[in-house]
Amino acid sequence: HVINVSGAFNNNGGTFTSDAVAGAKTLRVTGLITNAGTFRYAGTAALTVNANGGISNSGTFDVNTASNVTHVLNVGGGDITNTGTFNLATDSGSLCNTTFSRNGNQTVSGIGATTRFNRITLNMGTTNANKLDVTATNFSINPAAPTNFLTLTNGTFQFSTTGTITPFTAAPAISATRGFWLNNAGATVSSGNFDWTVSGTSDTARGLVRVTAGTLNLGAATANDLITGNFSDIRIEGGAINIGGVLTRALAANNVRFNMSGGTLTVAAAGAPGAYPFQMEAAASFTMSGGTIVIRNDGGNNGYQNLAATNNVTGGTLQIGDGSTLAGQIMGINSTAPVGNLLINSANATGQLLTNSLTVNGNVTIAAGTLNANNLNITLGGNWSRTGTFTPGTGTVTFNGSAAQGITGATTFYGLTVNNAAGVTANSDLIVNGNFTNTAGFNAGTTLTTFSGTALQTLTGATTFYGLTFNNAAGFTLNNSMTASNALTLTSGVIATGVNNVLFFDSTGSCSVTRTSGRVNGNLRKRFTAS
Repeated sequence: HVINVSGAFNNNGGTFTSDAVAGAKTLRVTGLITNAGTFRYAGTAALTVNANGGISNSGTFDVNTASNVTHVLNVGGGDITNTGTFNLATDSGSLCNTTFSRNGNQTVSGIGATTRFNRITLNMGTTNANKLDVTATNFSINPAAPTNFLTLTNGTFQFSTTGTITPFTAAPAISATRGFWLNNAGATVSSGNFDWTVSGTSDTARGLVRVTAGTLNLGAATANDLITGNFSDIRIEGGAINIGGVLTRALAANNVRFNMSGGTLTVAAAGAPGAYPFQMEAAASFTMSGGTIVIRNDGGNNGYQNLAATNNVTGGTLQIGDGSTLAGQIMGINSTAPVGNLLINSANATGQLLTNSLTVNGNVTIAAGTLNANNLNITLGGNWSRTGTFTPGTGTVTFNGSAAQGITGATTFYGLTVNNAAGVTANSDLIVNGNFTNTAGFNAGTTLTTFSGTALQTLTGATTFYGLTFNNAAGFTLNNSMTASNALTLTSGVIATGVNNVLFFDSTGSCSVTRTSGRVNGNLRKRFTAS
């Protein structure tokens, strides 16, 4: 049985229902408008409605509870706007599945008291640039939680309203023409204990997972991963993504595009997964201008690997550990791409460099736990703050920002290099166990700097210290003149100044000199104020 309506179908009152005569039925309309009446799937035989111009409902559009069959709604064009009652899952057996199939964008909107769907299928053209944007204020799905409420064939499902949904009950494959977009701060998307796989076919045909606002919980076990295949596209602009396991690539050669400008990505959220919780290989493209990547637990002493040859990092934070980190976690950091800011943030966590030295464009903050340089170098353009533990090994920390930098929290460095004309101010006492180089900008403030290594130490670049202590039996070489303005302490070791350099102690601040066993081999002078 087929009814074709060449124009719009308007119901301004009364009730339209399908009958109980056996056999499938089809109603084809350009647009379907229910102003004050009722449109009801009522028969025990399935009714298919093809609404090629969309649906506008301010009355009632639903399925009769006595129907006990699954009907079909095809929206081939236009939108669904509901300001009344729209209910396609009235009970566990009286249902209607909906397919959106416009080659373009469509919406589900309106402030109706009920906007409930059973299953939704997107088959919108051949690109995920076409999207279904759900903004209806009381959107919900069948409370009986149907298997795979959402089927992505072609197009992007954009969830832009409040509420909690579970779109998939089995592992989704978000391929070249498919996308999933979370876009409301009051929305929560939950996923079962399985992987999400994202892949595409070319640079312009990428499977998409995008979070602008809201919370995406991807799995509750360490084996539940976000797998980025070849030509995948991950965008995080806000909100939160919590991955039970890891964000990883399917193959090392996969062309993965990762772009983060806001929000929080937490990996290894469910425990220690046994592999890198965050992994980008050389073939990936990595862009980060904001937001935070949190490594909650380690993956067999691995944490963050970013070897992306194409990278652009202008902000954001890599955070090692949080309030839910398990005890004794060692998160290895192996990155050839810069990090925006580095935060060590759990007493249970150690962030440990692996293989590559690390460049941090912004701040290094050791709020709790340990940062272990593992004999590698750290270069930073922002401030250094230490409350937790820093283990330098034999690596050098270099301050080379373009704006003023500060060092807060007494810290022991091995090598320390300062190269910032805007200034690097020590706000706390420092210990240097390796070489010291001041190319430009070191400001000791009113702190004590102690050189106390076990091998010969070299000091390069004329520098004025406030308190200055030499305590190394292996000795020191001054490549330039050095000044102590408040206190000079010679505890151990020979200080070789050479012919042209001088170790000054300054009388302008009543500089004291204390000697235990150290001595100067060269030039030691006291400065006097001209009278």
